[in-house]
Amino acid sequence: MEGVIWKAFQLSELFEFNNKNATKKAQKDMLILQQKSDLHKTALVTAGGRNNGVVGYINSNDLDKAIPSKNSYTITFNSLTIDEAGMCLFHNYEYATQTARTFNFKSYKLRGIDLVAHKFIANLLNKVFLKSHFYGYAYKIDKVYKFPREIILLPLLEVSNNDEYIWEDNGKFWTLAVDYIKELMQKAKHRKEEKTIRLYEAEKAKYEAEKAKYEAEYLKEKPNVIWKTFKLGDLFQESTEHYLEKSKKNYDISENMTKEFPIAVCAASKNNNGIVGYIQEIDDVPHKKRKGFLTKGGFGHVFYQSDWFVKPGGSWGMLNILKIKEERLKNILDLDISGYYFFAKTLTKVFTGMASWGYSVPLDREIIILPVLEVSDNDEYIWKENGKFWTLAANTVSYLYLQGQVNIQQRKINTYTYSY
Repeated sequence: MEGVIWKAFQLSELFEFNNKNATKKAQKDMLILQQKSDLHKTALVTAGGRNNGVVGYINSNDLDKAIPSKNSYTITFNSLTIDEAGMCLFHNYEYATQTARTFNFKSYKLRGIDLVAHKFIANLLNKVFLKSHFYGYAYKIDKVYKFPREIILLPLLEVSNNDEYIWEDNGKFWTLAVDYIKELMQKAKHRKEEKTIRLYEAEKAKYEAEKAKYEAEYLKEKPNVIWKTFKLGDLFQESTEHYLEKSKKNYDISENMTKEFPIAVCAASKNNNGIVGYIQEIDDVPHKKRKGFLTKGGFGHVFYQSDWFVKPGGSWGMLNILKIKEERLKNILDLDISGYYFFAKTLTKVFTGMASWGYSVPLDREIIILPVLEVSDNDEYIWKENGKFWTLAANTVSYLYLQGQVNIQQRKINTYTYSY
């Protein structure tokens, strides 16, 4: 758009920080409705990304001395997950916070802009706070007052002093280029949709080819497959051999993989295979890097890491390697990594819901059920039991994963497990 310039602003020029709308009441002490009503019309915003952080609606009388806000932003400083620490959201409705802390517009800045522009600014702030990992779990709230050091760029249009301007600088008057922002947001949406379609078509073609490859072998195996239970402790052992000695603050972490930053940094994240950035091969990274392993996060999400990865030390969430005890089982999975993805999906179902912050589900306690084939002692067997020899039904495992049927047979596990 003609006439648009980009100007740098320190955050202190745009926002002021306060937590006047933060209630000290616990959720259990408030009546929270899922739908807004005449009495319960104040949204309760917590440290979460779903539904814009809104967990429900409360009566403003439950807020004690807290004063509801509107048309302002929240930023999460004390989330237990790396995905939400530093998340910035805009709220164009009456709301109060609980675990999130709020910084608001000064009354004379950015007035009159619409919701699209607010979302654009929230995305910029996410780049500052969320992507750069400045504000993570247990980051002290008093350090928030240092946020004026951070800078964002905004698109501006020059106007006259008779217009509704926002900034004055050396005799010139400026306002936010809202129409240009809308144009940028529309283009970004279009690019995202096109990228999604391309990725979908590519994945669909890949899926159909792999499905055809395994279907014939699966149908041959199916009459001879039986399902056997295994304790996880007999299949896996946890390891922290990929932990670096230094914490993340000692490293320059890139958002994207490059030749200079080739090693994935994994954390207790449920997104993007747990990968939160990429690191250089410095210090003990060359000795600690691993690949071709299942990883288990503190909240139970299991992923297969096909590329090199490490985890920095410090409090970036628990993330252990699940090492396969039986070498022959590992050899089968290495030949076809869809078996690893089968285990990742299955184990995630086992662990999520039971795992929590600071608590790890004991492997010796849990059981999964796997498809196996009986073989002779002259064959490459994995397990021996009561004079019989068994191996993993690898084609069945791969086919069920590709069909999205990983968890169907796991329901049978209720026949074999205990009630806790």
